[in-house]
Amino acid sequence: MLVANVAEAQPEEPTLFMTGQLIVEGSSGRKQCQILIDSGSKLTYISKRLSEAVGVAFLVKEKFKISAFAGAKTETISRRVAVELGSLQDPKSWYSIKAYEAETISDPLLPLATGNWLRQMQKKNLSIADDPQALLAGNWNGEIDLPIGSPDEVRILTGKTRRIDEAVLEFETIFGWVIWG
Repeated sequence: MLVANVAEAQPEEPTLFMTGQLIVEGSSGRKQCQILIDSGSKLTYISKRLSEAVGVAFLVKEKFKISAFAGAKTETISRRVAVELGSLQDPKSWYSIKAYEAETISDPLLPLATGNWLRQMQKKNLSIADDPQALLAGNWNGEIDLPIGSPDEVRILTGKTRRIDEAVLEFETIFGWVIWG
């Protein structure tokens, strides 16, 4: 399930990121995780903690450079793994990706925005890619386990978009709707 994460750009105007929850499956079992659709990344990553917990399939070790803001580059060697993603709402909806393991994905993001947009989506009976009750209860620690980069992002977005209000859009994915704005 996907949903929006919020960061304060200005105190009155939160920024909603395309985040949510999915199931990751491997040889050792299944685990629910928080994802981020990251159109600014060319690669998809998975936290080493999650990768080891579910036992994803190892493919190859690769050496590559990660470029960041202000031209900072880090050379790294990482395991590339096969990851099976499943929807929380539709047990038949599964998608296979390849991801790079990372010790740390990011610092925890700010709490999820559970404002008017969530109620509007519930009224429209849209299948958001998250657990609305958990969101409203504030049950999220801010950690991202699986940022999905642009090649995989293009494959999971269906192309359907709706405007919630002048500053918020919803995008349909194969796992449910996500918010951005």
